[in-house]
Amino acid sequence: RISLQGNPHIDETMGQDADAERPLTAADWAIGQQRFRTNFEPLSADAAAPVALHEWLQLDARSRDRKTPYVAVAAGDEERRYSMAPAMIEMAGQCLQGWQTLQELAGIVTPFTERLEQEIRAEVAAEHQAELDAQSEASETRVREIQEKIEVEIASKIRSRLMQLASRKRDR
Repeated sequence: RISLQGNPHIDETMGQDADAERPLTAADWAIGQQRFRTNFEPLSADAAAPVALHEWLQLDARSRDRKTPYVAVAAGDEERRYSMAPAMIEMAGQCLQGWQTLQELAGIVTPFTERLEQEIRAEVAAEHQAELDAQSEASETRVREIQEKIEVEIASKIRSRLMQLASRKRDR
């Protein structure tokens, strides 16, 4: 698993603006960059059902039809709305999907990830314990075999020495 602990809002799908009034998308960042200016133009008054991009990204494909996503920029007391090139909208969607994938991999979105990790750890621990038990039994068997062999050798040596002693007494 990965850790997203460096992000202060790891459980949210989008970051918040400085006033925490609305979610931010990659397009909210891009509109402030000179190199992306060609992807934005003021929202026309006849735009079909304008919807903030962060809300539009949450809609399913069918609900997005006939809606125009926009990014709002505050300029003093007034808010200016900008429509975006399709490539910018797609980029914002891909960034959101990428973040959601990272959240999934980190186990933030899906609670079964932690449970699955615990199950895997328990399974690995059980396999490890079974292996240790098998090795322990094998070593105990080997120790018994060596012990029996030594006992047989000792008994044989004692018997032969006793026989030697017994034969000496007869010879006297």
